[in-house]
Amino acid sequence: MSILRADSIRDRAGTGAPNFPNGATVTGVVTATSFSGAVTGNVTGNVSGNVTGNADTATSATLATNAQGLTGTPNITVQDAIIQGNLTVNGTTSTIDTVITAVDSLAVDGNVGIGTTNASQRLHVEGGIALFKGGLVEKFENAGTTLALQTANPLSDGNVILFTGNESGNTTINFTGVHSSLAQGESVSFTAIITPNGSGVINAVQVDGVAQTVQWSGGSVPTAGASGRDVYTFTLLKNGTTTTSYLVFGAATNYA
Repeated sequence: MSILRADSIRDRAGTGAPNFPNGATVTGVVTATSFSGAVTGNVTGNVSGNVTGNADTATSATLATNAQGLTGTPNITVQDAIIQGNLTVNGTTSTIDTVITAVDSLAVDGNVGIGTTNASQRLHVEGGIALFKGGLVEKFENAGTTLALQTANPLSDGNVILFTGNESGNTTINFTGVHSSLAQGESVSFTAIITPNGSGVINAVQVDGVAQTVQWSGGSVPTAGASGRDVYTFTLLKNGTTTTSYLVFGAATNYA
């Protein structure tokens, strides 16, 4: 029999679906309200409802992009899939073993492991890490004026600050954006370069507008250089939670 035409096919008793013990091969289009068992070959169009069992490697993204709902506990392998929209992965471990490129943003709730699948901290790197192959390049702020005219020196502008005008008298330097950036047990260092002009001195330090006690190298505030540049270094250690919970160490060297 080469052609079978029927409005419906039932089992011998006429009460249920027929049984094909040797399987059925259909060339053409199959439309059904549900499938049970293994489905092999290419699937095009929309897939809705629950998909359970294994879905073998697909040669295109048709299944992934057209699926209206894939639920249950499927094991799905898709080759060269392009996902339009958001991808949400629920589970304890997600492994990506290829290079991620052109990502606008990647939010990770939990620990991230590089070279390990058992990350024990926010960023856990196994096997060492090479961050700087060509040396460390650090941003500096060219203030372009005197320290006396600068009411704030943001951490975000750089840890090295160059003042190009001639300083005069005692001046306070205010490092801002520090308290909100540092956690207890963390530290930050600043370098301030001024033109002392024989009288300009940094004699006080503030953290976000709050005065700090400075422990100076040599035990006292440095004197101003007669010429050239005075280079100040400040190390701020946050050992508490308040804006006064800092240990501040300062030193100055003149470069004529």
